[in-house]
Amino acid sequence: MIKIISSIFILTAIWIWVRDFRWLEESVDTIAILCVFPLTFYLGKPFKINEISHLNIDITTLFGTIVFLVGILFNITLFMALGWTLAFYSFISIIASSEIISLKRLILLPLMGFPWVTLDLNIVGWFYRLTGAWSAAKIFNIVGLNVEQRGTFLEIEGLTVSVEAACSGMNLMQSLLIGGVSLAIIYLRKSKHFWSSICLLPAIVWISNTIRIIFITVIGLIYGVETAGGIFHTIGGMVVVFTMFLICILMFRLFADKSHEKFNLSTS
Repeated sequence: MIKIISSIFILTAIWIWVRDFRWLEESVDTIAILCVFPLTFYLGKPFKINEISHLNIDITTLFGTIVFLVGILFNITLFMALGWTLAFYSFISIIASSEIISLKRLILLPLMGFPWVTLDLNIVGWFYRLTGAWSAAKIFNIVGLNVEQRGTFLEIEGLTVSVEAACSGMNLMQSLLIGGVSLAIIYLRKSKHFWSSICLLPAIVWISNTIRIIFITVIGLIYGVETAGGIFHTIGGMVVVFTMFLICILMFRLFADKSHEKFNLSTS
């Protein structure tokens, strides 16, 4: 029975991945998504297999199934992923347990293993672009530059800057969230600040992406638009990643309980 249920979870997960291949266009997110399940196993080990005589369908499984079916009905990947994760959590918590972290926390990683950010959250990308452009305009105003903002367009000292979709951070967002959740598991696996830190991750991604917009704009002001749109645009992506991980590590270490300050990656 366990093998049959496990096969159902594997097949439905594969179906969620292959039903829409647009997420494969972003190589960074593709690699991160494909690494999620091995990473989940690595961060949760060692696992203890429980002795069970039968399996019951509980409210979590039922609710997860309903959410999954709603996702199929309305073609919403987030609902499919959430429903699958809830049902999988209910199943895995019966047959196994992690000796170092609550499965309720560890299960966040499998949720991030589905491409719902890329497929469902384009409106978030637009919001990041708009608010990032607004924040950059305010900062440049503070330092004394003449700035005019029109939506996602900035005109700074005669230089026109367009905060395009590539500057929304969506190409990296799922990878950044996977990294942020992984760091939370490493540093805060038993901390009372775990869930509040998880809630801060989208804000940290936004801060990192806004710094990228400011960085590329400064390069444009100094060296010209062509230079800013070349290698420095790629470097801007690296700035997002570096800023995100730096903020997460500093914040998570600050929040970590003294008795569980750091996860020992050599744990077997």
